[in-house]
Amino acid sequence: AAALVAQAAALHATAARAAGLTLEASAAPGLPPLAADARRLLRALGNLVDNAVKFTPAGGRVAVRAEPGAGGATRFVVADTGRGIAAE
Repeated sequence: AAALVAQAAALHATAARAAGLTLEASAAPGLPPLAADARRLLRALGNLVDNAVKFTPAGGRVAVRAEPGAGGATRFVVADTGRGIAAE
């Protein structure tokens, strides 16, 4: 999980710097090994990070992280300080 988070952030580090953003990557210690297609998971994470970088104003922050989820799963999170999508 930590390697995927780091790779997803690294893929977009240059674009984040150019946009004036702080890009953070972290993984909680002790996460279980993943039983997943790493390439597809990286593509999904990368798409989310790319979207966050595109739509977060300069001076903002984008974070990608892996953390413990329900039932011993690993949860991946991409969060940003952008405006977001209206509920409607």
